[in-house]
Amino acid sequence: MPIPIIILYLFISSLVLLVSGCHKKEPTEFVTQTTTIEHMISDLSTIEKIQLVTGVGYENSPPGIMGFTKAIPRHKIPHLAFVDGPKGIRLDWSRKDVSFALCPTAFPSAIALASMWDNQLVYKVGMAMGLEGRISRFAFRNSELKMTFIAYFLNFL
Repeated sequence: MPIPIIILYLFISSLVLLVSGCHKKEPTEFVTQTTTIEHMISDLSTIEKIQLVTGVGYENSPPGIMGFTKAIPRHKIPHLAFVDGPKGIRLDWSRKDVSFALCPTAFPSAIALASMWDNQLVYKVGMAMGLEGRISRFAFRNSELKMTFIAYFLNFL
């Protein structure tokens, strides 16, 4: 193939990629174009802010769940489940037709990791925990339990 034709193909391909990236993005389900985190926080009442950081209890929750936050439907903020401990997300729930279990990887404790003075190792453990959390979150959100959980190792950060 002659070089001018290759250059023409490259130019046309670049132009197509450039134009295809210039479409207007649709707002996502959770954040509209006019909504920002700052706006959302300023729009929350004091009670709603308190409920987000204190939770509403842990009655009838599966083993491993330490409590829940209150959902705020007007901002599309779902119920969030808190999971505590360096072992990660560990749940075992059986209710009616739903049987659900998550078993985490047993990572070293935060103090043991810190005592190694190995930033790369800590980073890799954090990445592995994040991946495990994402996988678990996907499985948990798509189960019949209809809950979302948030970071489960905040004391490590």
